[in-house]
Amino acid sequence: MTRKLLVAGITFGLLLCVPQATAQQKEPSRDPRVSNRVEPYGPVEQRESTSAARNQEESLPARQQTETPPPLTGVEAVTLQRMGQTRSYFVPHLHLSQTVDTNRRGVTVGDADLFSYSLFNAGITVDRLWRNYQLTAHYSGGGLIPNRRTEAGDRNRFFHQAGFTQRITLRNWQFLLSDYFSLLPESAFGLPAGGLLNPGDIGIGHGLGEGGPILNTSLLPSQDFFSGDSRRISNAAVGQVLRQLTRRSSITASGAFGVLHFLDGDLLDGRSANFSAGYNYLISPQDTLAVGYTHGRFWFIGSDLVVTSHNLHLGYGHQISDRMALVISGGPDLLIQSAPGGLRNERLSWSVRGVLNYLFQRSTLYLSYYHFLNGGSGVFTGARTHHVELGWNRQLTRHWGWNTRLAYSRNAELAVRGTDGRRFHSVLGGMSFGRPLGRYTDIFFSYDVQRQQSSFPICVGTECGRVMLRHMFGIGFRFGYRPIEIE
Repeated sequence: MTRKLLVAGITFGLLLCVPQATAQQKEPSRDPRVSNRVEPYGPVEQRESTSAARNQEESLPARQQTETPPPLTGVEAVTLQRMGQTRSYFVPHLHLSQTVDTNRRGVTVGDADLFSYSLFNAGITVDRLWRNYQLTAHYSGGGLIPNRRTEAGDRNRFFHQAGFTQRITLRNWQFLLSDYFSLLPESAFGLPAGGLLNPGDIGIGHGLGEGGPILNTSLLPSQDFFSGDSRRISNAAVGQVLRQLTRRSSITASGAFGVLHFLDGDLLDGRSANFSAGYNYLISPQDTLAVGYTHGRFWFIGSDLVVTSHNLHLGYGHQISDRMALVISGGPDLLIQSAPGGLRNERLSWSVRGVLNYLFQRSTLYLSYYHFLNGGSGVFTGARTHHVELGWNRQLTRHWGWNTRLAYSRNAELAVRGTDGRRFHSVLGGMSFGRPLGRYTDIFFSYDVQRQQSSFPICVGTECGRVMLRHMFGIGFRFGYRPIEIE
């Protein structure tokens, strides 16, 4: 009996093993390198170089960088954040183009003034990281050279732009110092899409054009309409302190000083000062609520008039890494005009800021609306501005990219009698498309149109007009290089 049970047990065990053995024979043999996979290097720390990442023994202590949305009451512009770890680098660029302009002086009367010029622009962007400090700096400079001088006033025009931002982080404190300077031959609002300010607009330029102004638009000296062929110097200096109260809440305090000085014509030089404070609360990793107060002051060289504002604003922000950034804020604004002779005029207005950045699979969308008090762009002693702008970059095919920009600006003079005075309605449209010619070289084609209508006649000699129209056509090349890492 015992022998029968033993034989039955052995037979049953063999029957169970047969299917497993068959399955093992049918399973294909695998490369031992697949089962013994080598894990990739971990993420490079914010202040850690690539070489250090490959030599873990010599690298800095591992730290996980925590990215949070910037404070809504801060001085920085709303942009798409690059989440994760970053490195120190610099990026050079060179831009050459040929442009045909139908109304280079922006006049409202007279015959078409067909004009062509060559443009060159070179610059560099630097982003340097240390343990508790980050420095971002940018310079871009060049010139516009007429191909044929038809009048004695035709001249070479040069431009320079430079900016830097220094961030310092010490435990629960953050400090920011920033300055943005420009010397331009005309209003920044009307510069061609082919690019004095943004030579990398098409988005296929291997990092060209990075490092432009990162300050809030309302802090830069206003140049929100076309004011003709007049050189101007603009500078904005900003300081900010942020105190992190808890993991969710923070307070900010900032100050800014702006200068707008004209080298040609009889436009009005202006100065501005801005002081603000605010409270920010992070209700989720992507959503922020804020409340703040801003005091602004504008005064003008050669005029005793001073314009001040007191603005209380509420804000909401939504940010998803490098995918989406949305900010909406606004509130009442008390405007006061005063002069030494006893003149004082008060009115209640409002201010709004709305900005949306959205990254699609093959395109990037930018939409903004601002309503605010500004210095008048050299024409008015204070103005209320409505500014709407749409920008869209899209990769059409594997090689061709496209960029468009549409903007509308309404500037109303802050008249002494308490109502809006003279007005400008300005429309700007621009588009450019291009493709790479090599690894670091692009070719682009551009078209820009400007139209401006004023509520009052603008005279040149004995002729006066109210409408200005301008067309610009361009073709050019951009030369750049990939970001060069700084050890």
